[in-house]
Amino acid sequence: MRLIKATVIIVFLMSISACTATTRGDILTSSQSPNIPSNNEVKVSKNAAKETEKKASWLLNGQEGVEDRVQFLTNLDDPTGEANIRIDDLIDTMETKEERIKYRGSQVYVGKITSDGSRMAIIRDVYGEQPEELLIIEVYDLDAGEKEREFKLPPTAQYPVISSDLSKYLYVMDGRLYLYDAISKRTTELKTNKGKADVSNIAQGVFSPDNTKLCFVDDQTGIVMLDLSGDSGTELLLAGTDVSSIMQWDQGNRLIYTTYKKDNTFINDIYSLDIYTGKVQFITKNEGEFILSPDQKN
Repeated sequence: MRLIKATVIIVFLMSISACTATTRGDILTSSQSPNIPSNNEVKVSKNAAKETEKKASWLLNGQEGVEDRVQFLTNLDDPTGEANIRIDDLIDTMETKEERIKYRGSQVYVGKITSDGSRMAIIRDVYGEQPEELLIIEVYDLDAGEKEREFKLPPTAQYPVISSDLSKYLYVMDGRLYLYDAISKRTTELKTNKGKADVSNIAQGVFSPDNTKLCFVDDQTGIVMLDLSGDSGTELLLAGTDVSSIMQWDQGNRLIYTTYKKDNTFINDIYSLDIYTGKVQFITKNEGEFILSPDQKN
């Protein structure tokens, strides 16, 4: 598709509140009203429900290279690995009948899910791959099970990237970078030091925790850091380093990235970069494709 250049789908971890089944314990009843629970009973029941509620870990993943790309959430707490929710089915439950008819045949995929799993932004490609087609952004409140907002990007917009709070939408149009703020509903063109960065690679970019910067891997060596204020342009980090991907930008302003190997193996070297000090620290090695947990321990 025109929106993602890489062949491997973006994956990340999140947590979603999930209610679990509880065993029925002894129930105290009033002798005067045997069929109506007392106030104490209601409080006990509510407290018991809260105690049994837990955070479930989910992985967003999917399959590329097929005619109809599939994305789904996998419950990592299920040892069988078979507890999956198709994104299309999840969205279908939150759409109205009219919306399901209106967008029949369109393709959707997840642009971003907030770290607490409460909200999700999807990108809907309405008709296919022609320049005049629409890209629609839909934001869903997963706790409430309903759509929060919907808006359209320009017909020629490409490679949209969404901030962690789902408020900012960065995209390329006619070789230039634009930032749309969904809160203020304003669009700003960003300066990029023209000729020094291939902006078509922003699709695999990572927003800073405060959503004021974006880092992505360019065709050149190193990491390109883009100032989203529109004033400072781009800055090159780790110049001369063969960076293959950026995995995370954590709260300590450290970038977690991998490097290319030149020994014909599939072993990845994972490092962290302190953006303020420039200190590089080796984390671990891993063979083949992998996903790093947010705490970088698994």
